[in-house]
Order: sequence, then structure tokens, then C-alpha cells
Amino acid sequence: MQVILFRLIANYKMRTNKQASIKSNIYKYLSLFIMGLIAISSYSQARIIINNASFINISNGSFLVVDNNASNAITRIGNTGWIISEGTIGNNRVKWNIGTSAATYIVPFGFGTTIDLPLTFTTSGALGNGSIISSTFRSGINSSSLPTAGTVVPQTMLPTSYLSSGADNSAFGVDRFYQIDATDAIFTTRPTLSNIIFSYATAEFDASITPNTITEGNLQAQYWDNTATDWRPLTPLGTVTTGSNIVTVASHSAVVLARSKWWSLVDNSNPLPISLINFTGECLNKTIEIKWSTLTEINNDFFTIEKSIDGINWQTISKVNGAGNSSSTVNYSLIDINNSFKTSYYRLKQTDIDGSSTASSIISVGECNDISSPLSTNAYFNTDNKNVQVSIKSDISAAFSITIYNAVGSLIASKDIISVVGKNQVFFKNLNQPAGFYFVIIRNSQKVSSHKILIPNL
Repeated sequence: MQVILFRLIANYKMRTNKQASIKSNIYKYLSLFIMGLIAISSYSQARIIINNASFINISNGSFLVVDNNASNAITRIGNTGWIISEGTIGNNRVKWNIGTSAATYIVPFGFGTTIDLPLTFTTSGALGNGSIISSTFRSGINSSSLPTAGTVVPQTMLPTSYLSSGADNSAFGVDRFYQIDATDAIFTTRPTLSNIIFSYATAEFDASITPNTITEGNLQAQYWDNTATDWRPLTPLGTVTTGSNIVTVASHSAVVLARSKWWSLVDNSNPLPISLINFTGECLNKTIEIKWSTLTEINNDFFTIEKSIDGINWQTISKVNGAGNSSSTVNYSLIDINNSFKTSYYRLKQTDIDGSSTASSIISVGECNDISSPLSTNAYFNTDNKNVQVSIKSDISAAFSITIYNAVGSLIASKDIISVVGKNQVFFKNLNQPAGFYFVIIRNSQKVSSHKILIPNL
């Protein structure tokens, strides 16, 4: 084509004595020919080629869409150029339409113009012409900036905390988050991922550069599970290669991929999280019964129950041994026989095997100067009847408002009742909500009680 083009130009130069109309036609056809060459070139390319020190900077919540399922649809020449997706606003993302392809994909992410941070994964078993969305961003010192939905494109399954038993655990996490999202509804079967390779920068974990407390050789991966609304699995995944600054996860099933998007790298000596499901107190025969339950425990040594009459000055009333490590629900209880017949305040302090400790939120229990409780409340999910069951024990008839919220604060259900003297049972049936944590708020004119419940997979 280039030879033909040169000949056309040469012939045109030789025929300077032709009429103006012929001259005009030659210009016309020459322009069409060049446009045709450009169109053919663009169509046949169908790939993104990053040539040496070239960079693609995605910003303002934009997508870079790769509508080509070939594993080489993004190709680098050299290793000094990459895609920059930093920033949490709207999540600046690469959307790669992989469809049913079984292949190894490398998204050549990087930080600035000096740090190469590729994300690699291998797909298999997908059905439907779906896409995988990926991004990564440096989250600030001690992972201070969790992934956010931003204002551009709302997203779900965002981490709501970086906690272990209610304590900030970010000092033990690499200051970077990773998104691998295959929730595209076009997938009739999501892919299974294998050989997932996360890259991190030295500045994102090194205590000499940031205040992190990380042993690099302990780094492994965890993902935010939208169903459990916590970081999973309890035993982190993967193998770290410190010389290359990478963590490799062997596999991630299609089932888990459906309820996870965000990943983090953590020191496996302080994985996320220990989950406290509930912490309640109620009157029991002129004493106060304190109850709490954990969904998971990792390196949990013991609990300390602290009491206060004024909510300011605290004293330890008991110590209860923890389960150490557990991946199932563990229930605890304690009877406080030293009832002051006034409103009492309680908090739960949890101590790990390494001596680190955290405290729960504060609960209050009203006067217990009669065999019947003035007011006590409880809420839980009844797996037999598949409903949320709320219990209100009161010595007077009063108006109560009961509301249920999901983990992101959206109202799920509500009821208003007038209690009878004694025990009242309220049921919320057919909620049809996904598995996860929910909050039951019980209000009357004098008191507000909050209960965290878990609706499991059924």
C-alpha cells in the first residue's frame, strides 16, 4: 500500500499540466485512500500498546475499557510504562471484557512514573460475555483511606472498617488496596481465578518509611466479604516473595468472587478480624446478666468485663478466657451479683495473646430492684423460622419503635408496638435480605438499645 501511495503522489507531481478538474479528482481520491489506510490500521491494531516510558493516567472516576478478550490486548514494550489508576473517587478502573476466555491477564498498573505494580490473574470456567474490573490505589499512611464509592459511579461491597476486635488494625496492613470485580451481570457463571499476583511498594509497608508495624515475610492477602461484612478468610491467603514485592494467591472461587471486590495485604500475625456479634445486659432476679458472642476469634487470650456507675470511672469485675482461635460462633455470659439498683454501664475489653487489647462500645442496664426487669431487650435471627426475633421485657406498658438497618445504614424494616407488662415478642418475617450483619434499634421515650445480628446463608 505504501508503494502504491508513493506512486500516486509521484504521478501527480509529473502531471502538472492537467486540467484543474483532474487535479481536484486526484486530491479527492488520494485523501480517501489515505483515510482508508488509517481505518485499516486502527481496526487491525485492536490493542493497547504501552511503549517504554509511556503512561496512561485514569482519573475522575473513569473507565479504561478493553473490548478485546485476548490476553495481549494490553501489551507493554519494555517495563517502564504502565497504567495509573490511583485515587478512590469513583475508583479509576480498567474494564477488561474477558468473556469466556481462559487465559492469564496482566494489568500493568504503576504508581507515579517510578514504581511498577502489575496485577496478574488467570481465568477459567466463565460463561457469558462479562468483564473484570480492576484498580489499585495507595491508601495513605496506615491505610487511612478505605475504598470509597465516590460521586461518579456508585459501587457496592465497599469495606466499612479496617478493624480487629474493634481496634484499628491498619498498622499491620500494606498501604494499598486492590479491586478485582467480576460482579458483571452478563456473566451467567463467573470465572474462577488462579495465580493472582498482587504487587506492593516498599514504601507501603516499611516501618522506616511509614508508621506500619509489618514483618514483610508475614505478608498474605485477605478480601472484603460483602456477605460477612468482614475481611476473609480468617487464615490469610497466599505466599509472599519479598525480593519481588509480590504476594501470590493460588485460587479464588467463582462463588466467593461473587461477593468480594476489594483485597488488602496484611501481616498474618495480625489478620483481620475478630468479630464481636453482640454485647448485651439484662436484669435477672435482682442481678445483671451480661452476654456476648463472637463470630470469629484469632489469637484471642481473654475478655475483661468492666463496670461503671457514672460511665466515666471504670473497674474490672471479671475476667473470662477467650477461645484462642475459632471460626464458629462462641457465646459467653457473666452474672454481676453486685447490683447497685441504679443504672449501670458495662464495656468489654478483649486482649490478644501478644498483649494488645481493645474495648467494645458501652452498654447500659437500668435499675434491677425487682424480680421483673424494668426493661431489657434482645434480638437475633431465628434460623429455624428464618425470621428476625425481637424480645422486649418491660414492667410497664409503653410505646416502642423497632427498626432494622443493613451494614451500610439503609432501613430494611420497622414496626411500632405498645408493649404489655412482661415479655413481648416481635417477629420480622420474609425480609428476603442477603446474608450479612444487620442492626436492630429498639427505642422508647427513655432508652435506645442496639443489637448487631447476623443473617447467615440459608
